[in-house]
Amino acid sequence: MTTGVSPPAPGRRAADLTVSILLLVIALTALVSVAFLDIILALTSADSPGDVEGATSLAFVLLFAAAAVWIVATVLAIIFLARRRTAWWVALIGAGAPVLAGIGGFVAVTSVVQ
Repeated sequence: MTTGVSPPAPGRRAADLTVSILLLVIALTALVSVAFLDIILALTSADSPGDVEGATSLAFVLLFAAAAVWIVATVLAIIFLARRRTAWWVALIGAGAPVLAGIGGFVAVTSVVQ
């Protein structure tokens, strides 16, 4: 059964594979870095006035959501690559989630700590 879609050229396939893998590795590195920085931020702001517990809880919820997005993006990218479909955009979404979670967590905690 054919779908009528022609397979991508070998050069484009190698570039898509390379970019997808690099983005997923960068996303994993960002996710680990955000987790480490969230822990440091939670420990250093423990004695601050304000609702620090709520802000750090929000930061960790954002971190776990970013980890879930990364896992789903990784699985989808592997499926897309196995089916020889373009997967770099899925990996880009997976790479953007830890960055947004890190920014959101940092803003949440630093807005409460004075």
